[in-house]
Amino acid sequence: MTTPMKAFTAKMNGYARELRTTVKVRAHSDSQDGSGLKEVEAIWDTGATSSVITESEAKELGLVPVNYTTMSTPNGERVVPCYYVDILLPNNAGFQKVLILEALPCNCGMLIGMDLIANGDFAISNYNGKTTFTFRCPSLMEFDFVQHTYLEPEVKTGQSPGRNSQCPCGSGKKFKQCHGKV
Repeated sequence: MTTPMKAFTAKMNGYARELRTTVKVRAHSDSQDGSGLKEVEAIWDTGATSSVITESEAKELGLVPVNYTTMSTPNGERVVPCYYVDILLPNNAGFQKVLILEALPCNCGMLIGMDLIANGDFAISNYNGKTTFTFRCPSLMEFDFVQHTYLEPEVKTGQSPGRNSQCPCGSGKKFKQCHGKV
């Protein structure tokens, strides 16, 4: 049985200094009926190893610590409680029994860290001065902007490469078999 692909895109005018969405979270439950989910504002943070939740959100959700761990931050280390939660991302990709840490307030209720981001494909574009952030789960392909050229090569007016010349995009293919296909 294949896992259905789930994706979402968030667009922001201008250059976004942070990537924010809402997620739904609840204390971990073996029930999958969708009850008890609370909407929480989250920042997506590729610099965070683990997802975290604020103390106030943890209290509001009635989370009970399952363990304690040492968290390293730019401000030093401190011992913090860990909780099991169920998380539903904006694309309805659900993660059950995610171990998250409690963190200091960060102008949002949660940080989505690499423990969740690494389960899918994540991309950011700042094309034409607008930020587009997209995520899909599960991961479907490898992105390599060096190997895969998505834009047409710039060709000076009046100077077209010969059909058997190497394509100016840098792919290493002949122009006729790359961007010169008719």
